[in-house]
Amino acid sequence: MDATKLHLIFNYFPLIGTLIGPIVLIYGTRWRSEKAQKIGLGIVILTAILTIVVFGTGEAAGKGSDLLIGQVWTNIQGHRASALPAFAVIEANGIFALFGLINLMRKKALTQWLLIIVLLLSVASVGLTARTAHLGRSIHLVNAQIAK
Repeated sequence: MDATKLHLIFNYFPLIGTLIGPIVLIYGTRWRSEKAQKIGLGIVILTAILTIVVFGTGEAAGKGSDLLIGQVWTNIQGHRASALPAFAVIEANGIFALFGLINLMRKKALTQWLLIIVLLLSVASVGLTARTAHLGRSIHLVNAQIAK
């Protein structure tokens, strides 16, 4: 299986994870459920790990794009430019979530400032990831029009 197919298989995991993780974390915080907080933080961490795969396969899949011209090339460049900030924010969020999970594993409460940072980075992640996914989808749509 080549990098393009792997990228297409995994590309929606960051978007789904950045949506579900904070929701579970908010639920756990609201109802004071340490288990739900751990699960929410775990989802954020898992999302960060899967995002490494998505970003890496995207870079490998885009290697041949330098030979393309026209609208497809423009869409690929926009998708690539949008992917880097989304990747950086998701990875930073994963690191802060890891600190939060370590805190909870040590039987300490999740600190308020750490919770706020994870939730703010989650909001930024959702926006950046949704934009990147939309731009990635436009690559497919243009390819489909060209194939007709």
